Amino acid sequence: MVAGFQITGCRERLPDVASEPDTDVQSALDAVWATYVVSDIAMISAHLGEADYEDIPWTHIEGTPFVNQAKPSRPSSDERLSFVFNQTRCQDGRLRHGEIRLNYEPNPVFNPFANENSNYFHEFGFAGQLTLSDYRVDSFLITMGSKGAPELGHIINRLPSSNEDPGKTELKWEIRSKFHLQHPYDASGAKDITWEGTMFMVLVNTADESVFSQDRAPAIRFDRALCGFYGDVTGMIGSTPYKLSIKESDMLIRDFSCAPDRVRGVALNRQNGLDQLSLRHHPFVRGVASFNIGDKYPRQIYFGNESNSSLEWQCDNTGELLIKGIAYRVNFRK
Repeated sequence: MVAGFQITGCRERLPDVASEPDTDVQSALDAVWATYVVSDIAMISAHLGEADYEDIPWTHIEGTPFVNQAKPSRPSSDERLSFVFNQTRCQDGRLRHGEIRLNYEPNPVFNPFANENSNYFHEFGFAGQLTLSDYRVDSFLITMGSKGAPELGHIINRLPSSNEDPGKTELKWEIRSKFHLQHPYDASGAKDITWEGTMFMVLVNTADESVFSQDRAPAIRFDRALCGFYGDVTGMIGSTPYKLSIKESDMLIRDFSCAPDRVRGVALNRQNGLDQLSLRHHPFVRGVASFNIGDKYPRQIYFGNESNSSLEWQCDNTGELLIKGIAYRVNFRK
């Protein structure tokens, strides 16, 4: 009996099998890139809204054939801003096509503080209805609304009154919209990205008179600006839902006075010499975002100083993605 018990009662111990580590960083990079594209649309609208479009990152590279040049416009007879691209290679390195349009005719329905005298982006009561027409960035087709159901977006100046002191009140705009970013080479939709939410854009250095002064035109010098973005975004990456949240205290900063990749080539000048061309790509260089994708463990995305808050932020296009206590170094998509 004892022998039988020993034979039947002893079982072989199975080896411990470690679970596969969660190393998915691509979904977070996709959501960040979509947010970057939306911030670009807001910044292009901001330049148009200040009548500042002579030498900005979204204009064409020097020497571009006329047919491929970007054409910003602000018709005096129509309360409309427009930026048209025609397979344009822009100074930030992106290839753009199509039109971004902002109609800023006063509309109290979506802006209760609408003011007929507010014609510029920095003014109290300024607001616009945003539309895109065949707009593409690096061949991604970007449409507004849900797939097959186009909708208008809105950009609204959120100054609380017309007599604010710029030394004490930061300029802020609300961006409220839905976008669908369609992958150019995958018709299945598995690589498409949707973006829906309300995001706020803040001129962080409003108090700097070299950046903002109502005594000159344009009132905002965006080439010296620190612009922060925060808010809550939801959407889909392929068929998987995601959420991206950015607190106001950790807003993502774009510093338009710095560019991590300064050289993008050379060009002949009028004296047949070579001029170095700078790449005017201005990524998110500071801030923290929380990211959830499907049923996976929540992530934290760190920009600029990575996950060490004691370090000074860096003007680069890198960061860290924290998953279950493990930090993965990442390069954000341009």
